[in-house]
Amino acid sequence: MTSVRSLFANAQGSAIRELAGLAQEPDMISLAGGMPDPALLPLEAIREAYARALSSDDRALLQYGPTDGLPACKQAVSALLRDILGPQEPADWVMTSGSQQAIDLVARTLLDPGDAVVVEDHAYPAALQAFRFCEARIAGLACDEQGLLPEALREFAATRRVRAIYLVPTFGNPTGVLMGAERRLALLRAAADAQAVVIEDDPYRSLAFEDAAALPPTLHQLEREHRTGADVVYLTSFSKTVAPALRVGAVLASPTLRRAVVLAKQAADIHSGTLDQGVLAQLLGSAWLPAHLATLRTHYAAKGLALHAALQAHVGDLMTWQAPRGGMFIWGTLRNGAAGIADWKPIFRRHGVLFVPGREFSACGVDAGHLRLSFANPAIPRLAEGAARLSRVLREALAA
Repeated sequence: MTSVRSLFANAQGSAIRELAGLAQEPDMISLAGGMPDPALLPLEAIREAYARALSSDDRALLQYGPTDGLPACKQAVSALLRDILGPQEPADWVMTSGSQQAIDLVARTLLDPGDAVVVEDHAYPAALQAFRFCEARIAGLACDEQGLLPEALREFAATRRVRAIYLVPTFGNPTGVLMGAERRLALLRAAADAQAVVIEDDPYRSLAFEDAAALPPTLHQLEREHRTGADVVYLTSFSKTVAPALRVGAVLASPTLRRAVVLAKQAADIHSGTLDQGVLAQLLGSAWLPAHLATLRTHYAAKGLALHAALQAHVGDLMTWQAPRGGMFIWGTLRNGAAGIADWKPIFRRHGVLFVPGREFSACGVDAGHLRLSFANPAIPRLAEGAARLSRVLREALAA
């Protein structure tokens, strides 16, 4: 029998990926995974972009490519994000196989076993998984309605060295929090004092329900403007705004870290798919994109507000939450706590609705008082029915 390292043999898989299987059961309404609305996936635009990308006799897109990414794709990403990042060049980027690989590569090149990584008290589970596989020590620190508290970071950093700080400051996953500019600047200063690398994960910025240009600056841009001394690594993805199947993400990092990420990527997959990068370059550089992003914002705003209204009608007496302003998620806090239910699956099946329990986002794995709801995938009538079913789930759980 083949043996594997205990780190992997004893690791738990992603509960969200497991719930994806339940979501396929008949009449199940999934408020769990952050999957885009299938009606908003740009099938025709992608079909046309593939045709344009393959229209010449040049077969370069069918060949091996540079590890750091297809030049045309890096150029398109750099141009697209110039307004929110400040000065940067195509050469500053590494294209990855989705932003999940970006997180994994950055973690593997930054972290030694035992290094401390600070996250918000509830954080993206796949990032936590990447940090655990690096044998890092993860510290989930106190937050408020704007995210991580700078004083909590300073207090923790006073007792031990912090190697990295992972943040999703714009419509964060799972909480949907939008961190204000002053909070961002205070965290950058605290990170600089701690000599910790800031990993800014930014996949939801284009899904602001109002004008995305009015959002607080990215941490990367604030650092450029204020020169706090913080080392910011910026990650982004096109899974939420174009299509998850393209599996293209990007890392903007200092030359030293960028070289390390390229070396780690050589060992991982040599390079991300050149054809998908070529298609993404076509899409990002086209006049189609602004109208598409506007459509996404309009539709997701309607869906987010529809779920918000349905929750008020069905579970307003059971939990509190903030009305969403962007992204894909609503973070619920149960008014009276919840039973420590180890296995939600039988209850989900009985009532035909899924959500993600708060413990899946906790660095310590303990949480009985929160849940994450995604409004992105179901149609609006299904969101209303999902809230009604959620009411039955919660009332059963709270009565247990």
